[in-house]
Amino acid sequence: MTRVDDYRAGREREAATRRKQPWVYLGVDLASEVRKMLSELGLTRSAPKITLRHSLRTGSTGRAWRHRVVVTIGRDAKAGRVLELLLHELCHVKLPDVGHSEQFIGQVVRAARALWGVQVDGWLTIERGEANKRAYAVDEVILHELQARIESGAYVPAAAKAAPEPLTAAARGAARTAKREARARAMLQEHMSKLSREQKLVRKWRAKVTYYERAAVAAKGRATPAASKGEP
Repeated sequence: MTRVDDYRAGREREAATRRKQPWVYLGVDLASEVRKMLSELGLTRSAPKITLRHSLRTGSTGRAWRHRVVVTIGRDAKAGRVLELLLHELCHVKLPDVGHSEQFIGQVVRAARALWGVQVDGWLTIERGEANKRAYAVDEVILHELQARIESGAYVPAAAKAAPEPLTAAARGAARTAKREARARAMLQEHMSKLSREQKLVRKWRAKVTYYERAAVAAKGRATPAASKGEP
């Protein structure tokens, strides 16, 4: 294996590890952060479906529709980049028909201030950025300010819980055995209950059958003397 192949294999392993917990990145609970964004934007009841992809390449991108958001997180992304990108795409969901207009930028700026304490003054005078869009230039200002606040501790993103340690083969086997034993006990209890009920029903209907059998014998006994009166 060449150095290039070895390097690529390492990147693939790193991306695969991130994909196991797609809503956790650099120790940040992205699901919790997104809930804050949805609340701030008034999208809690009409939240879009959000898909997070983890790429082995550099660079992060996002796309938004009325009811769906897809964000691809590159291996070099900082926490601030991911949060700002998610907010940008959710603002598109909030304002689906305005593109990257001033109305859209204003929404992003207000939300960034409310959520992270990021202040972007005079954004109308910021020079246009990538693709000749001022919105992208404002994104970069928000990103750098947010990342600085995260690194200084001025803003602390929601921390993700530590991933549980993988079970050993012996622990997995013990868990399977315990699960099967629990099912066996539950099924035994279920059928014992059914058996108890059936036994009660057997006693009930046996008593009724015995009653009718005795009544039949008694009726037959009464009929026999009556029939003998006609004999010579």
